[in-house]
Order: sequence, then C-alpha cells, then structure tokens
Amino acid sequence: MSQVTTTLTESPRLPGLRRLHPGHLALWTVAILTTVWPVLALLIGTFWDNNIGAPANWGFGAFERALTSPRFGQALLTTALYCAIVVPVSMLLALFLSVIGSFSNARGRRLITPVMIICYSIPAMFYAIGYALVGSGRAGSGNDLYMLLTGSHVAPFNFTSFWGLIFVSVLRSTTFAYILLIGPVSTLGKGQDEAARIFGARPGLRFWMILASLKPAFIATAVLVTIASVQVFDAVYILGTSSGVHTLSTLTYSFLNQQYVDFPGASAVGSMLLGLVVILILIQNRATRDGRFTTVAVKPEAQLRLDLGPWRVAVDLFLALWALFAIVVPVVSLAVTSLIRFPGVYDTFSLANYATVWTNSQTYAALRTTAILATLGSTAAVAFALAMINMRKRLKGAGARSLLDIIMLAPKVMHGIVTAVAFIWAVTLFAPTRELYGTVWLLFLALTVSVIPVAYMLMSGAFAQLDPALDDAARMSGDTPVGIQLRVQIPLLAPSLINAWFLCAVAIAGALDVPLVLGSASLRVVASTVFEYFTFNGNYGASAAMLMLTLLIFAATALVLHVLVLLIRPDLRAGLIRRLRPGPKATRQEIPA
Repeated sequence: MSQVTTTLTESPRLPGLRRLHPGHLALWTVAILTTVWPVLALLIGTFWDNNIGAPANWGFGAFERALTSPRFGQALLTTALYCAIVVPVSMLLALFLSVIGSFSNARGRRLITPVMIICYSIPAMFYAIGYALVGSGRAGSGNDLYMLLTGSHVAPFNFTSFWGLIFVSVLRSTTFAYILLIGPVSTLGKGQDEAARIFGARPGLRFWMILASLKPAFIATAVLVTIASVQVFDAVYILGTSSGVHTLSTLTYSFLNQQYVDFPGASAVGSMLLGLVVILILIQNRATRDGRFTTVAVKPEAQLRLDLGPWRVAVDLFLALWALFAIVVPVVSLAVTSLIRFPGVYDTFSLANYATVWTNSQTYAALRTTAILATLGSTAAVAFALAMINMRKRLKGAGARSLLDIIMLAPKVMHGIVTAVAFIWAVTLFAPTRELYGTVWLLFLALTVSVIPVAYMLMSGAFAQLDPALDDAARMSGDTPVGIQLRVQIPLLAPSLINAWFLCAVAIAGALDVPLVLGSASLRVVASTVFEYFTFNGNYGASAAMLMLTLLIFAATALVLHVLVLLIRPDLRAGLIRRLRPGPKATRQEIPA
C-alpha cells in the first residue's frame, strides 16, 4: 500500500496540481465568473429567446426581431458613417498633437499632455451635456453670448445634431488616441530620419517613412478608437436622439426602453456588437503579426527635432483653440448654467441650484451612492488586478499567462448597455442568484468589472518596470507575499496604483449606460439623476449643479491623491521641493563638457 502511495505521489501530474495554490484557484474562479461568464451568458440569453425567468425558447427569433427592427438599417448606417468620420479624423489629430508635443518648438507643446489628461478625466456624459448647454437650436449659453456680442438673431451653434455629435466625439476620441500614441511617438529617434535621408527621400516623404515604423501602435490605437466609437452611447443619446440620430448602441437600449422589454432582442444586437469587436481585434492581430517595426534601439538615439518655422504661430493658435474647446467651453458652460435660475436669464447669478441639489434627499442620496460605488468599485478593481498580476508572475508557461490576459481583458470587448444586459443574464439564468437582479450589488459588480481591464492594463505596464530581484531580496529576508506587496511593490508603484484607482473611480462615477439599465427609482446615481433632470424634467440648472459638484469632487480627490503619493514616496517629495526652490543656476563654465 505504501508503495502504491509513493508511486502516486511521485506521478508527474500531481506536482503541477500541488503548485496550484488555493488562493490562486480562488482568483481564477472569481476571474472566470466575473469576466468570462457574463460574455457566455449574453450569448446564451440571445438564443434563450424568452423573458427572464421564463422557460427557454431556443432559436434565432431574437436575431430576426433585431434585424427586422425599423431602426436597424438606419442604426447600422449611422454607426458606419459615424466611425468613418470620427476614427480617421481623431487619429490624424492625435498623431499631429503627439508629434507637436514630442519634437516641435511650439510654445504650448508642454501643455498638450496635461490638457489631454484633464479632458480624458471628464466623463463622456459630462462632456455631452456641457456642449448641449452651449448650443441646442436657438438656446444655449454659447448662442446667447454670440447674439449678445454681435447683435445677431441667428443662433450659430447646434450641438444636438449629427454634426454637433461628430464635433464632440472627435474631441473625446482624439484625447483617447493621443494617450495611446504619445508613448510610441516619443521613442522615435534621429536614426530613422537619417536612414530616410540616405534613401534620398524628400522631407515630407521622410516624415511619413518615419511614422511607418509606428504601424503596430497606430493600428492598435485605431482599432481601440473604432471599438469605442462603435459602442459609444452617452454622446449619441444626449446629442443625437432629439434629431433622430440612432446607432447600434442606442438601438440596444431601445429594446429595453419599450413597453414590452425584449431582453433577447437587446442581447442579439449586443452579440452583433461583440462579434464586430472580435473581428476588429483579429484584424489588428493579423496586421501587426508580420514585419519588423523597431522604434526603440539598444543604443539611445537623439530625439527628432521639428522646427515649425513660420508655422509656429499658427500651431500655437491651434493648441490654444484646442484647449479652449476641449476643456474651457464645456466646463464654463456647466458652471454658468449652474449659477442661473432660469435658462437664458443672466441678470443674476446665485447658488440656488447648488442649494436645491444639496438639500434634496434624492440628489443627495445619488451623490452618496455614487461616491460609495466609485470608491469601493475602484478599490476592488485595483486590488483584484494587483492580485492577478502577482499571480501572473508565478505562472510557468506563456500559454497560461496569455489565457490570464484574455480573461482579464474580456470585459473590454463589451461596453455599457451590452455589459449591463450580460450581467442581467449572468445572474438570472440560475435561481440562487436571481435575487441579485435590481439590487445595488449587481450594479456594483457590473461597474467594477467594467473598469478591471483599465486597472489591469495600467498596472501591468508599471509592474513590468520592477526588478524581480526586489521581490527575491524581500523573500530571502523572510517577508511574506502580502508583506512584499505592502512594503515593496505598493510604495514603489504608488503613482501608478493611485492613477489607476483615480481613473477607475472617475469611470464608475461618470458611467451612464450601466446605471440606466441596472438602476431603478430607488437606486439612483449622479449620472442617471442628471440624465433624468436634463432629458425629461428640463431642469438644466440642477443637472449642471450636480455635474459641477461632481467635477469639484474629482479635482479635490486628485489633489488629495497627489499629496498621498508625495507622502508615500519621499524621493518624489524631495524632487518637488527642489523644483519649487531651485538653487543657484550653474554658470556656463560650471557645466561639464
């Protein structure tokens, strides 16, 4: 008996099983249940073809209802036209701003990245409502200001239209594309320009030959921007619905917003969007699979330098206009609207709207619920991503690590309304979890899972910069895995961790689509409350006041987090002190050759 036991113990398959720590098994289980299962549940719900809780009626009826919907053809064409305009324009603008910010002698080049980060931190719904308040038909603060200054009776701005939607979307998409492109663009060196010069290319052709080496980053960014454009909901619903603009995302919501709710029909449109996203990802992988695209050499190169010459003034003016329309216009529009009691009446400014928001029990509860969901959801997302990244480092094979990456990034292929529908099916297909439907817990779970890919991608890049020898040294000194995270990893990666937490919190607090589907009359957040005030009640002052309060909370939170980073990292604190109190400047003779 002991001989048989010894033989089984020494089997080559069991050591692999013993290496699967119970904690790792729990992480794998949670990851699959929260990221993979909702995707599968969405597909099951599509073919279920019956309402929630009713027996399955397997078939393709949901696809038939979706394809024969009167709005499907229009939504498909509008989505295609929207992407065909927004994606290339946004990509070219992002590339232009990346090159100007990285290599040019423009005076405002150092302000490009801060402006883009601030713009990216403003949720999409805030942006859309801000521009809707600038100009909508003959109304709006921008139209009022223009007519006051010019004496004209013609209102020039109408952002609640297809072209107004395009303008606002280009601003948002360019910000997203810039954040993805600025890193690869900044690695370009003079060696590539010299090679093109030897080839005999003219200056314009040399520039495009240099940019050709950015093909992987450019294609990946274009695919991500296309995915975001296909799935956009907030801007389309706020700026386009009144003028009859419908896309596939708003069509999905219409199946849930009709007299007889059609969850399978919404799931069918969501599955089509999911299939389109998968096709785009496969196209990206195929386009970047072959070929060599070296942009970072072993030997450091001098950066490119772009002398704008007589175009410098024009570029500086463009950068100033970009900052004006990207940040100043929507934020000032919200601020002005929040301080006036009636739309179009600017004789007196007061804080009455803020007092109404703060004293109203429903709006105060929405602010409190939003703060709790954003704080706990972003904390859970960052903590889970941190645990999965640490587990990934201990995986032996490349296949296991790739599988983990796919699982963690799976929620990225769904967005907003599709995510909400997927989580509804995920909890209602089984009786024990059906009670979660309509509760704050399902809303919390859906919002948290939706930001997990953001936390995972941001923190994976930061963890790749840590030397494994640091963990080994801590382990040799007797520290536990939890102690290594608390005393080594978290202090060193504090800026990246806090940035990831803040972006996840902003994304949760500003999400409109998920709360619209999973919320209720007794479960409201800031986004759904503002949407109701703005769309149905016409209470623009209260909606603008709520948005401004949320933006002020975002700004205060960012300041507190920055101070926290300085407290955790003494080296960053010392560097800030040196910049604020510089010593005497070195003379030319003191600078070493």
